[in-house]
Amino acid sequence: MSAPDSTTQADSAAEPDWSLLGHAADVSWRTELQRPWGTEPAALELHLVPVGASTRLQVVRLQTLWTELVQLGRMRGLFSQAGAIEGEPTSAGAVAFARDVRVGTNTGLAVMRTGQRSAWEALPRTGGLSVAVFDPEYIATRLTILLELLLTLPVPLPARIVPAAGVEPAMLLTRGKVDAPPPRGGVSIGMSQQPVRTDTVESVSADGLRSAIARVAEELAARLDQALGGRR
Repeated sequence: MSAPDSTTQADSAAEPDWSLLGHAADVSWRTELQRPWGTEPAALELHLVPVGASTRLQVVRLQTLWTELVQLGRMRGLFSQAGAIEGEPTSAGAVAFARDVRVGTNTGLAVMRTGQRSAWEALPRTGGLSVAVFDPEYIATRLTILLELLLTLPVPLPARIVPAAGVEPAMLLTRGKVDAPPPRGGVSIGMSQQPVRTDTVESVSADGLRSAIARVAEELAARLDQALGGRR
């Protein structure tokens, strides 16, 4: 998926208006949206969860939304133009994804009836191995792109939102640089089965998120990096 061209100089200077919640937001993580299948590649996931939403999306809207997710995913390069898209609209939400465990691809878009919007993509791997690379700078760049994509989804955006990010599965995950060759002697591989996730106790306003997309992405990447380091 190509880099966005709408991130402006103002975005780099703006600060998001983070605010603590009284309790953690309830997030539907990727493995709740997309049933795990075999040995999957590590995927970076991003969710925007409404705060205090008083209404839900109608089921009839979810039925039409699935096709729109496929079209938008293809237009923005998340999905290939010709590849098959899995998933379907249900009473809980619309989930569209493309997954091929053999070549290590997994990308998806989802909108739940609660108003949560989600996107995910497989992390790059190192040296042709099955080891996924956690590169904080790369993560921040990809989260910026995924944030911009989620903000274009044709569903109402609440006044305040909890941004949450994660990496799962976290087996065979190494911290390094995406473009760097593996160091001599091999890489240091984390073997924990616990997912790497940010907490869900802070929200930002919709306007604050739009004006500081890159800063929010940078913060989420830093929180993921801290969570990963805390497990080692």
